Amino acid sequence: MSDIETYDARVRAIRAYNQPLLDDFEAWLERSGLSEKTVETHVDNINFFTNYLVYYEPLKKLDEATSGDVWMFLVDWFPRKALWASVTSVRYYLASFKKFFRWMGETGHVSPETVTDVLDTLKEGRDEFLWDYEGLGTTPFHYREMIARLFAAHGFVEYLTSEPNIRMDPANILVARLGNHLDHESMKRFFQRLLQSETLPGL
Repeated sequence: MSDIETYDARVRAIRAYNQPLLDDFEAWLERSGLSEKTVETHVDNINFFTNYLVYYEPLKKLDEATSGDVWMFLVDWFPRKALWASVTSVRYYLASFKKFFRWMGETGHVSPETVTDVLDTLKEGRDEFLWDYEGLGTTPFHYREMIARLFAAHGFVEYLTSEPNIRMDPANILVARLGNHLDHESMKRFFQRLLQSETLPGL
């Protein structure tokens, strides 16, 4: 079996595992008296989140998701992968995640610590998740500071670079996290590329 076939088989197994959780979550929402449209939105949101959980290694089931997964989904994956991503859709996701992880905690699918971590992440990262800084009523530089602070909490460091698209605006920022298993040659190439330039002499 090829690597692709193995991956596809693992994803199918995880989706089959997740489906009863999604069905039970939907039934719980219906019993809570929410409208059919609202229930559908929450279930669809969590179902789309499952795509993120199987996009990177290690592949994860819904009951293995952490606050870090929620954070990375909202701040990075969702705005890049969803053509419909907007401030409004992120607000819906904040509500969906709150309901889903509270339900998961109440039914024993995740630990109380996981529920607390997710709820804290949603509360503390709200402004960063709503990335439209004009809608937030803040300045580009203040937004830059928020991004730097948020990523720093997860091990990211700001790096200076000669890359034109970043240098074109002082409010732009480049952050990166170098993993513990990064080999010396890859790290060397990374730092070389930071200051590569066809227009600046000596770089």
